Amino acid sequence: MPVDPIPPIDIPFFHGQQLGLNPTGGTAVVEVREVPGHNPGSVMFYCELLGVAFVGDAIFRMSIGRTDLPGGDHALLIKSIREQIFTLPENTALLPGHGSESSVAFEKVNNPYLA
Repeated sequence: MPVDPIPPIDIPFFHGQQLGLNPTGGTAVVEVREVPGHNPGSVMFYCELLGVAFVGDAIFRMSIGRTDLPGGDHALLIKSIREQIFTLPENTALLPGHGSESSVAFEKVNNPYLA
């Protein structure tokens, strides 16, 4: 299956970056965390105030992102999930790029890729 090349980065995010809702300043409410492995440059957005993490294609309910496409790295994705997602509070809602939502606690116990 042909795959389009990864587009260039429009907005550079970096690990630990704090984002506010107002682009000109204000209180930071979202933390950027790097979660490479599905593809290079993958990040997630964690909002502690809401108890939610927008995890893209890093992790899904009882699954993980594909690593068989160019730039994917299975071992790196597993490491990213364990270090960046599983270190969030257990009740954090995980909102993937598609599919059903989950939680840190549920995935730690039920995800067969991370057992």
